[in-house]
Amino acid sequence: MKNASIETIIDIQPIPNSDNIELAKVLGWQSVVKNNEYKIGDNVIFVPIDTVLPDTDWSAFLKDKKDPTKPIILRTVKMRGVISQGVIFPISILPATLIRGIEIGEDVSSVLGITHFEKPLPVNADAIGTFPSVYVSITDEDNLNSNPDVLAELQNCDDILEITLKMDGTSFTSITPIGEPTQICSRRLSLKDSDNLYWSYARKYNLLNFDGYAFQGELCGGNINGNNMGLQGHELYIFNIKDLRTVRRLTSQELTRFCIDKSLVKVPVIAHIHSTDLVSLAKLQEIANNVKYDNGKPAEGIVIRPYTKNVKSAILLKDLSVKVINQNYKG
Repeated sequence: MKNASIETIIDIQPIPNSDNIELAKVLGWQSVVKNNEYKIGDNVIFVPIDTVLPDTDWSAFLKDKKDPTKPIILRTVKMRGVISQGVIFPISILPATLIRGIEIGEDVSSVLGITHFEKPLPVNADAIGTFPSVYVSITDEDNLNSNPDVLAELQNCDDILEITLKMDGTSFTSITPIGEPTQICSRRLSLKDSDNLYWSYARKYNLLNFDGYAFQGELCGGNINGNNMGLQGHELYIFNIKDLRTVRRLTSQELTRFCIDKSLVKVPVIAHIHSTDLVSLAKLQEIANNVKYDNGKPAEGIVIRPYTKNVKSAILLKDLSVKVINQNYKG
């Protein structure tokens, strides 16, 4: 997932009752810009939501006016009644030595010091090492708005598509390599075996006893990420299971059966539709914008993937699975 990349403005539309700003479209995103600052066809730097920007000259206008020491985290905002997601910067903020050779789609995150926003770990989750990605990838769904061409891959996969609710908590991974001790991890760290929430829920669901399997899910509730879901206590929602013996991720259909058989909690399913009935990104955005948690708060969004088979994405270079974030979400 790119936190900042070279992209092209594909459309610009006026904003009603506004003389100073207009709405520019990049990839599947729309972002407010100053009037006449850009034109259709301009190459720019696009930075999507859920990113952290460095404190520098070109990001100064995004600082919190009341507390300039706060980290600059890009969120969905509404301006003059329209949704704005991400920020568009001119290519000129790049070092002069890099500007001449840049290409469309090129990732410039590291050059600019832009990183992905990481939800804070619950207390008492002591790290003992980095995430063991040799067994399973870090949980990181690509955003369909950043990869609009993936829509065609979903439409052409000739399968049922499962749409699930994106849970709002903290990333959880349990890995038990064949004949080796279990490792319990947050999104990027391997955690010490203790009474912390991660290990407690791994034990609650007997995940340490599944030799040769990796489980990934979202640990929610309590004081995790503000508990936007309003859960009483905590819960672990599973969305990925990998068989380490065959080095294969279970399909969503297989994962459903596994969770039922082993009394695990799968992420909630919103709908199943056939790939040929998937009309547009706009329709998926509409679905995402209307999902809510049981407490009535806007949910974080949705995840879409094939149901009965694993499909490799030629664009994402991994299993076909993407998210769409709810534009009404206030995480």
